[in-house]
Amino acid sequence: MQHTPTIPPWARRPARAVALAAGVLLASCGGSDRPEAVDVRIVHSFDGHDAGPYLPASGLTPAPDGHFYGLTTWGGTLDRGTLYRLTPDEKVERLHSFQDGADGALPYGSEMVLADGGRSLYGTTNYTMEGPSTSFRWSLGGGFTSFGYLGTVRQDYSDGLVAGSDGNLYGATDREWMRITPEGVQTGFLYPLPHFWFMDSMVAGDGGTFALVWHQSGAPHALEFLSHEGEVTSLFSFGEDTPVGDHPMGLERARDGTMRGYTGRGGAHGHGTFFQATTAGVVTKLIDLPKPLCGMLTEASDGRWYTFVCEEGAHAVARITPDGSFTVIYTFSDPEFFPEALVEHQPNRFYGVSLHGGAMGLGSIFELVIAP
Repeated sequence: MQHTPTIPPWARRPARAVALAAGVLLASCGGSDRPEAVDVRIVHSFDGHDAGPYLPASGLTPAPDGHFYGLTTWGGTLDRGTLYRLTPDEKVERLHSFQDGADGALPYGSEMVLADGGRSLYGTTNYTMEGPSTSFRWSLGGGFTSFGYLGTVRQDYSDGLVAGSDGNLYGATDREWMRITPEGVQTGFLYPLPHFWFMDSMVAGDGGTFALVWHQSGAPHALEFLSHEGEVTSLFSFGEDTPVGDHPMGLERARDGTMRGYTGRGGAHGHGTFFQATTAGVVTKLIDLPKPLCGMLTEASDGRWYTFVCEEGAHAVARITPDGSFTVIYTFSDPEFFPEALVEHQPNRFYGVSLHGGAMGLGSIFELVIAP
């Protein structure tokens, strides 16, 4: 029986193309961190022509060869998604068209990760017509290798991979934690959980561990550490009755060795909080968020954090300084613009992708430039 994948609404093909509005609005939301000038430049508008990529549903990954690599949910020779790169002269090149089945299809939501001594990129797809997710490798020397279906208990959902300190890759479906060697050999560890679970974030911890934020239906979100062998240590339970709030998202490892994340509920304004978590499981609220956030957190080279504000009809870029100042530094004028994670390619210069928007309404790569 053929499996029909369920694509989340934000990753579906748009019913019509929407042209990018020409202007942008700089807005402030309190704090004293407002920059002198902020500009956004459209680097590339995806159009899907000639089996080209479109609808980029994950951020870009920088590689030692000077390129930035990404995935699109649609496009390619079978319109089942692509792996592409942005060259140093800002050209977009399609590298691989997903072919469905064991090759994978419809990647979304998870950036590729650099591993294998910086020689290869690894990633996952989420759906195939047969159902299960897949994992793959792209060698920077040139060449795509599918590792086949992900996990020993085949499931549709995957949240990407994280590089471990032992040189292997680690990831999860909604039923299983697994280890993948650089050559694609998989070992699965079933979680001792009675029901399906959903991972919200995963980052590398200390001493061969990983920090996970996950939840089960009807249960509070939890911060846990997981060893390379699948041993779980519970650290913290989120909740609207806690100072940090509930529905944590966007957990990232900071340069100081701790972690940062944000919650979507609770806090003084009901929009959650920006928090710090230590490897000992101490979770501390840093600020109450005045606006709802979405997308991944990005720590810039100057120690400030960037992410996106998501409100109905408008998306914006927010910056949080180490001293707790929260500022909306840029508002996109196109209501169809759906920005994903930023990556700093030069000081105060960031690449990002938008799932929709662009000249054809099929997504774009943009550059955010901030004057100091």
